[in-house]
Amino acid sequence: MSAALDNERAGQVRAGLRRLRDLDRETLEAFYVQGQSLVEMSDAFHSPIGTIKRRLHVARKRLARELEELAPV
Repeated sequence: MSAALDNERAGQVRAGLRRLRDLDRETLEAFYVQGQSLVEMSDAFHSPIGTIKRRLHVARKRLARELEELAPV
């Protein structure tokens, strides 16, 4: 049963990510999926580390909103 719930939640997260803007999705995927460090992301996105931290914070909030909208009532 737990595996089924995990699979459902993973599907919801993927759907939520698809609904985000490209920069939000790319930022979250770089950090959480690809495991890039803040320094690596700073280099890849050509942005200061502080900007990367802010983008992660904002992108997480946006993803949370999308997941709330996708959650079954």
